[in-house]
Amino acid sequence: MHIKEFLGLESELRRAYKRQHVNLCLKYVTIRSPAQKGDLVEDHIGVAKVLRISVSIPPSISATSLPKCIYACENLTRKGKVSKTVPSRIVWETNLVKVRGEPIDRD
Repeated sequence: MHIKEFLGLESELRRAYKRQHVNLCLKYVTIRSPAQKGDLVEDHIGVAKVLRISVSIPPSISATSLPKCIYACENLTRKGKVSKTVPSRIVWETNLVKVRGEPIDRD
C-alpha cells in the first residue's frame, strides 16, 4: 500500500465517521426533543413559539456532552402576541422550563 492510497482510505473513513456521527446525533435529538415545531415553550426569559429546530453537535460524545436542540422562536409578550422590540430569539433545550404549558421532566 502506498502513502497516497493510505491517506485516501483514511480520509474516506473520517468522512464516513463524521456522517454517521451527525446521523446518530440527529436521531438522538429527534427522539428526545421535548418540543416540536409550533409548540409554545418557556425558559428563564419568557414564552416563545418554536419556528425551527436545530441541533448542537459536540465534537465528541460523552455523558456530560450530549447533542442538544436549539429552538429558533418567535418571542411572545405576556398577552401572547409577537414582541415588537425582540421579535425572534433562540431557546436552548437546557434552558427549557415548560413545553405546551407542562413542566419539563429532566432525566
